[in-house]
Amino acid sequence: MRTVISLFEIRLCLHVVWTAVVMTSLGCAADAPLDYGDPTYSVGDVLQMTVVTPADYADMPSSNIEVRVRLDNLTEGTTKVTIRPTGGAPSPCEMSGGEWVCRTNVLHGVSTLDLLAYLSDGRQIKRVHHVQYHAEAPGILVFSPGHKTTVGKNPVTVAGKVSAPMFQSVEQVEVRAGEHAPAKATLFDDGSFTVEVNLPSATGVPLWIEARSNGLLTTTQLWVTQDPIAPTLCLTQPASTVRLSESTGTLKIAGQVLDNTGVSSVSVGWADDELSNVKVAADGTFVTEVALGAGTQTLLVYAIDLGGNIAEKTISVSTPFETVLTATNQDLDNTFTLTLGVDDLKALIGTADQRDLVLFMLDMEDIVGAAIDAMLDPIAFGLSPDRWDVASQNLLGILQMTPETVELSGTVLAEMTQLAKALGIPVPSMFGKLLNIPITQRFLTRQQLLAAVLENLVKPHPNIVLDPETGRPTLPVTMYDAFENMAPLNEKLGAVGTHPGLVAPGQVYSEVLTDAFSMELTATSNLVVRDGIDLGVGKSYLFQKSARDVLSFDFNDEKQFKMIGVKDYPAVNMVFQMVESPSFVPAGKVQNAGCFFENGEEFCRGDSPVWQLDTWSLEYVIADAAFGAFRGLYNDSDPPYVNGFSYDIGEVKNAAKVDWNKGWISIVTESNVGDPPPPSYLWDTLLEVAQIRLHDGEIPEGTANALIPLPSVYVPLSGEDVAAKVRPMLSKQASKLSYILAGDHSDYQTLCDIYLVVDPQTDDPVLWFVGDYDVAQGSKKYPKTGFFSDAAFLNSIGDHFTAKENAEVFVMDESGDSFRLTVVAVGKTGVTIRVGALTDQGLTVSGGGCQ
Repeated sequence: MRTVISLFEIRLCLHVVWTAVVMTSLGCAADAPLDYGDPTYSVGDVLQMTVVTPADYADMPSSNIEVRVRLDNLTEGTTKVTIRPTGGAPSPCEMSGGEWVCRTNVLHGVSTLDLLAYLSDGRQIKRVHHVQYHAEAPGILVFSPGHKTTVGKNPVTVAGKVSAPMFQSVEQVEVRAGEHAPAKATLFDDGSFTVEVNLPSATGVPLWIEARSNGLLTTTQLWVTQDPIAPTLCLTQPASTVRLSESTGTLKIAGQVLDNTGVSSVSVGWADDELSNVKVAADGTFVTEVALGAGTQTLLVYAIDLGGNIAEKTISVSTPFETVLTATNQDLDNTFTLTLGVDDLKALIGTADQRDLVLFMLDMEDIVGAAIDAMLDPIAFGLSPDRWDVASQNLLGILQMTPETVELSGTVLAEMTQLAKALGIPVPSMFGKLLNIPITQRFLTRQQLLAAVLENLVKPHPNIVLDPETGRPTLPVTMYDAFENMAPLNEKLGAVGTHPGLVAPGQVYSEVLTDAFSMELTATSNLVVRDGIDLGVGKSYLFQKSARDVLSFDFNDEKQFKMIGVKDYPAVNMVFQMVESPSFVPAGKVQNAGCFFENGEEFCRGDSPVWQLDTWSLEYVIADAAFGAFRGLYNDSDPPYVNGFSYDIGEVKNAAKVDWNKGWISIVTESNVGDPPPPSYLWDTLLEVAQIRLHDGEIPEGTANALIPLPSVYVPLSGEDVAAKVRPMLSKQASKLSYILAGDHSDYQTLCDIYLVVDPQTDDPVLWFVGDYDVAQGSKKYPKTGFFSDAAFLNSIGDHFTAKENAEVFVMDESGDSFRLTVVAVGKTGVTIRVGALTDQGLTVSGGGCQ
């Protein structure tokens, strides 16, 4: 023991004052006496380890050091000697000339070296030695891997620490494995470093670690073996599944482990407890025992090789156990409430189910009516017709046409203009009188247009559903439509099959839901939980469905269903389209053609080809609107639907006579008053005018498709209106929603083999065997089904029996293992069942061991 510090040590302290470890080890920061400890740790009285070179606290010229050790008075053999600098990895020493040669690396300052000799009788000798390093080149200390060690799978992490003289720092650390290119390590402020490298799969791979500081290089070399292969672990006993007829005593575990580089350890224990190391013989065999407990436990066997690779075996061990089954029907806490926003609903309900779940039926009469209103008076709706394409502007003129604004040039009615001049009658007056309307009234009213569009364009669309009570056309609006701001309506209302669609592609958009949207939904579970037993494991449960659906809802109860955050009167952006026929449609020539009876009265459309077109064509819609508007004209005349009038010119009476017969117009003139147009039906005449005017601006025939942009067609529904529509719609889909959220129980599976219920008549507890009525059809298959009164399974007592105290039955699980069930006790709240295997099973492995 020393109580003073030498001049040499004082100089040494000043030189490495930046290293706290050195200050502490030399006592520079305290006045306490120094105590280096006994450098020799001996086993017995005469055996000792002697460091030959270097001297204790010798100043080393390099970070790579060599220490020579001699063992004196040794009577037992030595298996190995290792050297380990404090914090570093141990390295094995080599015998040379009667001495052990140990090589390692150290950092700047004083380093403590642990020298450890392993004797063949299991004892160890330890010696603590010190060296110091102060040279200008970097110092290296390797944490892992150790020299001449085995590592596992690539990549391998190389970690350590480097040092430099005072006021200097290490600039770079690189690691090179074999012939691979060097990898630059990550260097931290405290000098520690780490890097991942890939090693060749071989024995004895050189690993070079290089550190650079102030132009100087220190290199240390390790030899490692890369082993990516896990050991082979085989058990001779027991098997992977063990069934025991008793729960006391011990269980024997035996096996063998083999590895190409060597076995580090084998450990055995229960999964819920600590594992214990097992002694492994030279041939890899091992034997141990573990204490048994009641019930089913998992036994683990781990084997680790020198590279850290792991092999494992898992053994299920079952011993007799007792469990209490509650003998009452237990309903789950069966009512729960969910408050779900858009993101929650998307997470809970998949896209396919969102598309299938209808929220409400959108009345298309409301939408189309709003669109027609906007087309008839675009300025009032804030639209700019001057920005529309020519065909759409032409259609707007047609829809707004009155006797006063009608333009007959280019049509067969152009002759009517000359006739009117000859008669001295304005054309508007003539048209107005003929149609019995004021000259400023549109030929077609809003309601007449709407009826024709709905009947001929909307209703025939494949995605339109007619309301079963009112016959009005509706469109199913799904949860997905609402989530996607109605964009899916582009597809729904677009072209389908031969129908060209109601809207132009990619133009429908409407924000129906606000950011505050949420749906509060209360559901009632229809599952009943039964206490049961998994024969090979222990307590288990069975869920039975007590109603058709797993979940029940009451959407009409405002306390159980609420929906907020739906916009009032949402605006729909769309481009309404009407597509014309490819060619011009001429007027008919035959009066009594296309006839039908209505309320006992015959009406005729005529023989115009327009009635052979698809109903959704623009020409058909216009013709049918005119037919619907005027076929019933003069219904109160005598005879009904027939009228006529004439014009005189001076002395000439009946110079022009106009006859009306259910829409068929014929004009006869006298005294060369003028050439009248040929007789025809009024709707054919108006259709011809519409066709000619539609192509004003030299639009080629067949291309005058009208695309009318309607940026804000308001749906006349408040948020409360939508919620009111959603309630009955979701009520109709309650089963579908239950299936989406919880399935239909048809694929239910359970580990349960038997379960307990209460007989509703007697209140007796009854044990039931699980059958196809409890789980998915065919999901549980038993060699023997039900309960038996004998261990030979010859006398069946059926799929259930009343639990009586001391009753004993026999059952078989799916794997064919046999069990004895004993009713230990029957109480008011439950029964106690003891379950045990009939015989010990799985104690040995056939052909066990590593072959």
